[in-house]
Amino acid sequence: MIIHNQTNIIAIVILLIIFFSFQKQVRSTYVKNRYFFGLLLFNVAILLIEIINNAFEGVNSNLGQVIYVATIAIYFLLIPIIISTWMLYINYHIYESNQYTKKLLVFLSPLLIVNLLFIVLSLFGFNFVFTLDSMNHYHRGEHYNTILILSYVVLILSLFYILWHKQVLSKTDLFALVVFPVPPMLASMIQFVNPEFTLLWPSMTVSLIIIYINIQSRIINTDPLTGLFNRREFDKQVNYLSGLKNIKKNICAIMIDIDDFKLINDEHSHQVGDLALVDLGVILKRSVRKEDFIARIGGDEFCVILETQDEGILFETVERINENIRHYNLKRQNLMPMDLSMGYGVFNPKYHESFYEFFDKLDRKMYSEKNLGKQNKNAYI
Repeated sequence: MIIHNQTNIIAIVILLIIFFSFQKQVRSTYVKNRYFFGLLLFNVAILLIEIINNAFEGVNSNLGQVIYVATIAIYFLLIPIIISTWMLYINYHIYESNQYTKKLLVFLSPLLIVNLLFIVLSLFGFNFVFTLDSMNHYHRGEHYNTILILSYVVLILSLFYILWHKQVLSKTDLFALVVFPVPPMLASMIQFVNPEFTLLWPSMTVSLIIIYINIQSRIINTDPLTGLFNRREFDKQVNYLSGLKNIKKNICAIMIDIDDFKLINDEHSHQVGDLALVDLGVILKRSVRKEDFIARIGGDEFCVILETQDEGILFETVERINENIRHYNLKRQNLMPMDLSMGYGVFNPKYHESFYEFFDKLDRKMYSEKNLGKQNKNAYI
């Protein structure tokens, strides 16, 4: 029991390290990232449940019995939720959209409904998924195998689903997705034969590490110089916005370019130019809200994307950037000042056919203003 709890604690620490390090470096609003976060946190939850369950097994106090029964119920409730989240993750990874999500949930509903029904019946004393003896010890119910078989069926079907779409997956992705269910399936088979072998959920940690290393870590798309998102992440963000059907907030954007950046590199060295890019990244971070998206999309060009109910936030952000640039230039004294050109606006489906057109217009407007030769050019479209 002690070894089991220690194993679970180690697995929890590993999962939380992955969760927090990954969350800092990606846009958590992406659906696929949310599914991966869900897999991490659900697995942490079920490992914690096992630890609490072990602590209260055999405790005969009223509170102890309530906690013990609750942990068993939550444990069985989480199993199909984790499997369903995995299926949703696969689906989104293949299509990069929520296509077929509703159909997939309909397919998964029998597992979820049967599992919930069996848990409720077990709580009312029926010998379905689990039962407790007079000493408050857990025993498998008569229909425990039903839930186990249904779970296996879904996992095996997930493998067929992956292999069916292997032509759209890279070899690395295909390997990671196919291998994911193997460790927990092997561990559960051993545990079914020998209930003392309780490494099912720690083995899931191994599966999540495989996914993290082979798939999720490759979407940590940060620019190594500035620490901002890079062009690939920007393209993903535009693609994400383009896929939204119901836009509840105003989508605003600011395209930003450093004036005479080539001159900075030529006259002062590329190191000074790199420092200017880093400094601008810091200025942009100070000028926007925590939830806003900032990317270096190429060379000395940056983009800020804001989602807000109030369009005034856009103008306030532009003014803060200008103000922070003025303060920055005052501190530079004899060094070449940093001047910016900016094109900014609010997406409006009446005037913009797509987000691609919207960002293209911002970009062209920024460059047209840049060519006028003014300092800190701000062009609104």
